[in-house]
Formats: sequence, C-alpha cells, structure tokens
Amino acid sequence: KSKTIVEIALDPFLLNHLGSPVVKNGPFKGMEYPSFQSVGSTIFPKIIGCYEAELHSIIDDLVEERFEYIYDIGCAEGYYAIGFALQNPSAKVFAYDILETARELCRKMSLLNNTQERVIIEAAFSQTSFQQIPQDKKTLIICDCEGYEMELFNEAALPFLKNTTLLIETHDFLNPEISIHLQNLLNDTHQIKWIQSVDDILKAKYYSFKELNGLTITQRKELVKEVRPAIMEWILAEPNDSKQLQQNKFI
Repeated sequence: KSKTIVEIALDPFLLNHLGSPVVKNGPFKGMEYPSFQSVGSTIFPKIIGCYEAELHSIIDDLVEERFEYIYDIGCAEGYYAIGFALQNPSAKVFAYDILETARELCRKMSLLNNTQERVIIEAAFSQTSFQQIPQDKKTLIICDCEGYEMELFNEAALPFLKNTTLLIETHDFLNPEISIHLQNLLNDTHQIKWIQSVDDILKAKYYSFKELNGLTITQRKELVKEVRPAIMEWILAEPNDSKQLQQNKFI
C-alpha cells in the first residue's frame, strides 16, 4: 500500500516557532530537511526530533551496532535512511519506496546531508530483493510497508534473515494477523521484543522537548501528533547469536 504525501496547512506561528527545517533532538539531531514536507507522516514531530520517540533508545542501540548494510523498506522522504547514513558513516544504505515523490524527496535530503554516495534509492522491495542481502555482513532491515508485512516476510524469506536484525512496524489495524505471523516466523531464529506507540494526547501532555515550552496543550499536540489510527507496535528481532539484550523492554 502506497504512502501519500501529507499535505496539511501548517500553522504559520508553529512554523516560525520551529525555525529552519533541521531536526532539533533525538538520534538524528542536526539532520537537514529540504522543506517542511514529509511522506506518510506529519512533519513537525520529525523536525522536533520526537518522531517515534518510543524507539529512540532502540535507535541509539542500533546506531552503536555499526551495521555495514542497512535496508529501509518504505523509506518515505528518508528520515531513517538518511538518519542512519549520517550516524553510520561507513554503512551502505538502500532506501526503497514505491512512491516516486517519496524517492525524489529522499534524493534531495540525501544530497542536502551529503550522503548521496552511500544511499541507494530504489522503488519496490520484493521477495527476490532478500537474495541480495549479504549473509557475511552486519545487516539491519527497517520496515514500514503499510500492511504488506505478511506478504513480504514469509518462510521463503527466512533463510536470508537469520543473520539480520529487523525493526518492523506492524499494521495490525489493517490485518490483526500480522504481529502473530511475524512472532511465529522469527521466534526460532531471533530474540524478539515489542515496542508500543504512545497516544498523541499523552505525548502533548508529557513530552518535555524544549520546543514545546510555553505552548498551549493544543499547540503542543499540533507539534507532536503522528495521527496513528491505533496503538501501533514495532517488532525488534535480533539474530540469536547477536548480543543478549534486556528482556521485556517496552518504551
């Protein structure tokens, strides 16, 4: 399922409040955006750096892993693809999105952040794409493919995933079988933990990013909202032979 460009009339006051489109906080602090434009998500949380803050400690840990190859399936405008490329200067990053506009924005963002030599931007990631994953390299897959998880990650793909770390956003509101399927598929080969999203109102009330200081609760919500249709989950799956992580870790 294709993501779409999020075109919302952005509050001029909040635009002025945030200043230039540079990520202010979080794992990718300092990453530059060409404009206040995003694909498949609202832009303000990405500029503040509170986007998917539930994953920040996970992202920090993954950055420390120094992956050699990173695959971002459903890269949108490049928040994770370019962010990981900046934080892992020796990594080769493959960014996939079926939406041409997303790929074009990702190219602009890659050029702006001087990562174009290491970020390869392509369209669809398919079953045959798994065969390209080097089994002798430290590899990370990030996936946000809008409900296509069950079709993409299946028994045929499993042999190519045994040595790969995966961070997959699941879309159970589209198909409640997705999380169960991924758990069953990866349970024997990977250490698994689940991370749950936080409601937008709770973010507006309790997030402490300095860019939210002095604003009304309504303005705070406008800046942090990610407009998710339900409480979302991510599965973090690390190969059994990778380092042991703290169990039952929820953000």
